[in-house]
Amino acid sequence: MIDIISISKFKPPQGIIDEYTNIGGNYNFIYDILHNYECFINDNPINEYKLNDFKKINSDFLKRLVFILYYLYVKGGIYIDLHVVPTVNINNLNFNDFSLLSVVSILNDKNLFLGIIGCKKNESNILQLIYDLTNIDCNDNSLLTSLIYNKIINTNNVLLLHEKNIFDNCVSTVNINGDVLFNHYYDDNKFYKFPLKNIEPTVKTEKNIKIGITLNVFKEVKQFCSNGINQNSLYLCELLLNAGFDTYFILSDTNLMDITDENLKIQLYDDRFKFVKYSDILTHGFDIFITLSFSDSNIYVHNYLKYMNTKIVGYFCGNSYIIDTEKILYNQHKNIQEESFQFYNNNKPRYDEIWSIPQMSDLNLHYWKILYRCNVTTVPFVWSRNAIKLHSIINNCHENDLLYKIKNTEKKIAILEPNISIMKWALPAILICENCYRNNKNIKHLYINNITSDSKIVDLNLNKFNKFMNKNNFDLIKDKKCSIESRYNTLEFMSKIADVVVSHQWGNPLNYLYFDLAWLGYPIVHNASLCKDVGYYYEGFDYTQASEVLNDVLHNHDHNLKKYILNNRKNIDRFLSDNIVLIAKYKQLIFNLLN
Repeated sequence: MIDIISISKFKPPQGIIDEYTNIGGNYNFIYDILHNYECFINDNPINEYKLNDFKKINSDFLKRLVFILYYLYVKGGIYIDLHVVPTVNINNLNFNDFSLLSVVSILNDKNLFLGIIGCKKNESNILQLIYDLTNIDCNDNSLLTSLIYNKIINTNNVLLLHEKNIFDNCVSTVNINGDVLFNHYYDDNKFYKFPLKNIEPTVKTEKNIKIGITLNVFKEVKQFCSNGINQNSLYLCELLLNAGFDTYFILSDTNLMDITDENLKIQLYDDRFKFVKYSDILTHGFDIFITLSFSDSNIYVHNYLKYMNTKIVGYFCGNSYIIDTEKILYNQHKNIQEESFQFYNNNKPRYDEIWSIPQMSDLNLHYWKILYRCNVTTVPFVWSRNAIKLHSIINNCHENDLLYKIKNTEKKIAILEPNISIMKWALPAILICENCYRNNKNIKHLYINNITSDSKIVDLNLNKFNKFMNKNNFDLIKDKKCSIESRYNTLEFMSKIADVVVSHQWGNPLNYLYFDLAWLGYPIVHNASLCKDVGYYYEGFDYTQASEVLNDVLHNHDHNLKKYILNNRKNIDRFLSDNIVLIAKYKQLIFNLLN
């Protein structure tokens, strides 16, 4: 029985792996990451070749090839890339007849197709080839390819197979007798479809609709709530589970390598939560794949999911119009990976639908619709009571410890805007607090959080900000009532330091921050028009009205605390993951998408 190895970001579909079994092969998968290469070499040492030898290779492409050869030297077998399917004829290969099996490219007979390589275990000629390739010192890819070709064809006892166009949907690798050994289902200009067995259609109900949602998890638990999009994935999964759908998280393989089981369990706090690795996405037969916490524009994955009739949904939570504008005009948002701005894959839309949370639809619905060439639908916003449970776990305390507590008449105010976009930054809230302070000295201190000069996200001009915030302009500064702070966990900061939050947004009129705070009794003064009945609302950019609302909060909030909490929890109910109206709306969205 021949061992087959693939190295990729994802396994082939289960139907293809079954093909390997049918022809008598053992399938082995290695997730394509340098860490895994080095771990394998370290765990399977060869006296004549050390990990430090491998580390000195400069080219990533050459590193991958050397690792493939190293693996084959240690284990023996055949490496095939993601687009190759072997046939039963590989059982006729006799590994004693050659030291190395390689394939001459159909595109250029002076080059090799390196998607198929084979050898037997402990083949000395392969070890020599590993040495030779390791010692190539070349950063020019075109020259490197030529050097690799010469090293391989000059290996002692190499068997060079050839490719031929025999079938319409693939390129075949044949032996000297013309027997097809492998079929290569790939072309730069089109997607070759793998030969999958037809699956009989079934009537779709909640229980047999399988849904995957991407989720980022973190090595340090406190990082999890640094971005609301991660919470969005959790709460959406809760809702879909409450609706009866077979729902899974899709987690990055690399993230899973860095996280302990304990920290993973904390972040996946609901016992019903299940997950699969991103590398396994093609093996699970998802009916719907929702990209939320992270997305991937890999064309192979996209095409194969479409081939398997998986519906792909982009669940969009960010203000792309403003973020893209700030990237292009001001070179900001440097933490976001370099974008190719590819909205179309192989002349096909990346998504079957885009689902937009309500606060993003006004500025983005038609922006996305034109760019992505697909239907864009506004979907309900989802929150969960478990948000407080998650925060208490993250902060290593009881949920009651996070509740608002009456401390004294003079209040400490926090401004918690992230300050990475014009959408949510501190200045409007500062003006509100300043105007209030001129008439009400009950403000003991103002904390302006998330201000730092060494941000990896945006180039904040801290010097100019400090010049703007001077004692001639602001009484809060003159009276030494104000300070700028770095980033803190919101509820930890509020429970230990501050009493009131003043917020302002532009183009983002709904936010988990308001729900977290209002549920726990903290006064949150905000202008989010989609939840006017949560917290204390003021209109738009009316800083004067906002300062009057803040003044009222400073005088009266503590006297009305119980009523405030009851009202807020009642009003937040329509956003909860177990709200029956919300569940019904998402059920309709799912069935409309599949039909």
